[in-house]
Amino acid sequence: MEPPTRTLRVGAGRITYDERGQGDRSVVLLPGLFMPRRMHDRLAIALAANGLHVVSMEPLGFGEADRPAGYWHYTMASYARQVIALLDALGLENTVLLGTSAGANIALATAVHAPARVRGLVVESPVLEHAMPACAALAVPGLLLGTYGAPIVRGPATLARRLPRTRGGIPDLLLTWVAQDPRRSAEALQGIISGGALVPRDERRGIEARTLVIGHRFDPVHPIADDRALAADVRRGRFLASRSILELRRAPDRLAPAITRFITDCWDIPAAARPAAAPAVPVSR
Repeated sequence: MEPPTRTLRVGAGRITYDERGQGDRSVVLLPGLFMPRRMHDRLAIALAANGLHVVSMEPLGFGEADRPAGYWHYTMASYARQVIALLDALGLENTVLLGTSAGANIALATAVHAPARVRGLVVESPVLEHAMPACAALAVPGLLLGTYGAPIVRGPATLARRLPRTRGGIPDLLLTWVAQDPRRSAEALQGIISGGALVPRDERRGIEARTLVIGHRFDPVHPIADDRALAADVRRGRFLASRSILELRRAPDRLAPAITRFITDCWDIPAAARPAAAPAVPVSR
């Protein structure tokens, strides 16, 4: 049975989330750029079956979450505040964050802005330095088309919203991405770009949380060189190879046990071994 969708107002809009499993060992899943939380459904089911409390989150501009006007709602700092707001609402002092692509960048940003709230990180295919040429080639046309060609794009977006969905399937994810309001998507891209999509390398090197980096080959948007470099840069990092960006979407059974063990180990770390408390990140803009 599908878990019910829940909402939480954060600043100018509502973020959305659902929960599976129960217990003290929690993990919050963050999807790829503008994707719905359904992209992690199969992994979330596997992690919950392994005894974890799994929260699947959609920040502003992602999935079913609101898309308020204004690019400033979509910076990495804003996304980190949204994660912290959700932890506060759920009564979670800290948690493990698992993010894919842009969601991985949000997880890294949260670990930098509020280290005491992050027990561990699982970052799948983060978007870092070697990805910048490919990301620019994709983002700039999208930004221009969404800003100046919105009337042209709205037709396909409207059609995509009317087509049936298969929950969690790859076609479903692509349709959800196409169906979004082009103008709001352009504003979100503007916010991510202007606010800095990357957590700077010197800040990443200061992350104390145990970090599992998952990466794969032959993907210019998520180069494996960035994944391996991140695993070496963070103080307690390790690398795990996946077959492709689709593996955890379609068949997570091979990697789910290793991910579960890593998350469980993060919860078994004594309090003295975790980062010292830091000032809370404010929720408002």
